[in-house]
Amino acid sequence: MELRRSTNKARNLRSASTDVERVLWTRLRGRRLGDFKFRRQYPVSGFIVDFVCFERRLVIELDGDQHAESRYDQARTAWLRERGVATRVSVVEASDSGMSLIDHFTGAGGLDTLCLRGKFKIQFDTEVFVTDLGTVQRCRPVAERLRRNGSWVVPTLMAYWNALRNERAEALWWPATGPVGTRLEHRLYEFWTGASLLHGNWLRDSLASGGGSVASHHGPAAENALSVMQRVGMPIVAGTDLCFERRCFLLMGPGFSLHAELAMLVAEGLTPLNALQAATLNPAKMLRGTDSLGTVAAGKLADLVLLDANPLADITNTATIRAVVANGRYYDREALDHLAAAVRAEGQGEPWPAD
Repeated sequence: MELRRSTNKARNLRSASTDVERVLWTRLRGRRLGDFKFRRQYPVSGFIVDFVCFERRLVIELDGDQHAESRYDQARTAWLRERGVATRVSVVEASDSGMSLIDHFTGAGGLDTLCLRGKFKIQFDTEVFVTDLGTVQRCRPVAERLRRNGSWVVPTLMAYWNALRNERAEALWWPATGPVGTRLEHRLYEFWTGASLLHGNWLRDSLASGGGSVASHHGPAAENALSVMQRVGMPIVAGTDLCFERRCFLLMGPGFSLHAELAMLVAEGLTPLNALQAATLNPAKMLRGTDSLGTVAAGKLADLVLLDANPLADITNTATIRAVVANGRYYDREALDHLAAAVRAEGQGEPWPAD
């Protein structure tokens, strides 16, 4: 009877796979990875594992941080480890193995407990998780190892903000970051409904807190989430995460959300210069393309954004786009407005996501 229940549950989980699970399965199925056979949503002694390769005694779990401390997952992990089955690895082990990108900072091999500052509290159903552990002493060796290995951390603050809007979650967010996401949501609503093409600094004042703005600060606040990473020189690349759902597309707005991500990075401890480098120079370093990318110099590719205001004075000035040069072609403000209007036309008529 227990086996039948587990088998039925596994079958139901397969039919209700998440987007991320489906994408990974396209890479694993049919012995596409190293000619190893993987099974998905497979019952193992009363537990259901996301993906398992019996030949290599390997289990792949896509739990994320929301399940990392649940009793069920703790019991499953302990049972697998007792039998020599690999499940999770530390951030240093992942870097040492050759991983070049480490996405998110909660649940990323313990990166949060080593380096993340401030209180992060999120509730999924009945599970509550709190992080307030990162210190310079614990984080510095990690940053040094990642730099030596050529590994980069992508915090994806935008992804966390979007996740916290999920109806299953209630959260106490870092106070400096929340207003940026709220401002983005309000302005994107104006964009998709036809009220505005978002000219000028549409993110201005999104970092205001208590009447003062931290948008232009040049030193990280001691308790902000990324302050420790800033102090130890953690190699960081800017990114907002991939969202398959139409709802996320409307709320996060590819392109728009990167401006918000940079503002969040500064709000949580990076300097404006470091945030800009996370979106320009650092990706070029990661791709080993600094001979043609990452900086403005003679002989390099002409991919440029021309701004009306200095982002080093206020990081939200990245939104004040006057023109863009892409692949050597110049797009003035009028041409950019035509492109933005075409994108908006694709999204108009879609219902705005409910809270």
